Amino acid sequence: MSDKTILGTIHDPRIQGCGVEIAIREWIELVPFIKATWDFAGSYEIDIRKISKSGTALSRQSNPVRNGGPAPSRIRFDSAERIEIRMNVMADDGKVACQLTETLDFPDRPQSL
Repeated sequence: MSDKTILGTIHDPRIQGCGVEIAIREWIELVPFIKATWDFAGSYEIDIRKISKSGTALSRQSNPVRNGGPAPSRIRFDSAERIEIRMNVMADDGKVACQLTETLDFPDRPQSL
């Protein structure tokens, strides 16, 4: 698998794009992104579950979204057989602005023990 971008489903016209960029190297790096209008105020939460032979790990981040987008964030794993991604962008009024749910399999990646 090479680098890829996974796009979320937009539910608010103030969101111009949201998703996760994934870089595949010796490690797996995920970078959530949100492109919003300047008047959008809210937050996002992303849960990433990494599943490998050595076990399962969960990474969870939550950040505000202001002035067109969130502060830059990166999540990196050394290896994984599978990654499950869930991301929700919420407006301050509690409404869902964008959602993403995706599972990625990496069957040929070397696994750390």
